[in-house]
Amino acid sequence: MNEHAEFENQDILPPKPVETPAIALTFQQKYDDYRSVVFQSFVAADCPAAELNGMLDKLRVAAERQKAITHLPTYRGLLQDKQDGLKKEIETSYELQVTEQEAVKRWAAEYEQSGRRGPFKQSAAHLQEQTRYQQELAKSKQNIEVLRKDIAVHERLIADMEKLIADGG
Repeated sequence: MNEHAEFENQDILPPKPVETPAIALTFQQKYDDYRSVVFQSFVAADCPAAELNGMLDKLRVAAERQKAITHLPTYRGLLQDKQDGLKKEIETSYELQVTEQEAVKRWAAEYEQSGRRGPFKQSAAHLQEQTRYQQELAKSKQNIEVLRKDIAVHERLIADMEKLIADGG
């Protein structure tokens, strides 16, 4: 029996061996612990360096595009988390400012109601509490600045990924 009988029925023959030696190119892009993609191609062994480099560049760009497609939803989720965190931190900062102002007003009113003479002077406990408010406010403002920088970085990454995907590489 003919070893290529299955091909004869379909009028398809297996590829004939090529006389010209080739260089096999394999490019593997790992996305995470359980996903990866492999691109393979061939160029003639005697091809010019520009042709070899061009093929390698095509494989790299294709791999980067696939990686962007794979990672884009994750980066969008991270961006949304950062934006939500920023909104919450801004609210926290505002609440701290209001709480501190209300505390100072309350202390001044208590001083006035006590019938003491002279200008209002905060007690050591009041100063300690006000210092705590100011420290928490400074930490909140620092968190806001960090979140804004993180958001800007994520927005740039997402824009770059979207451009790479839209351009097709």
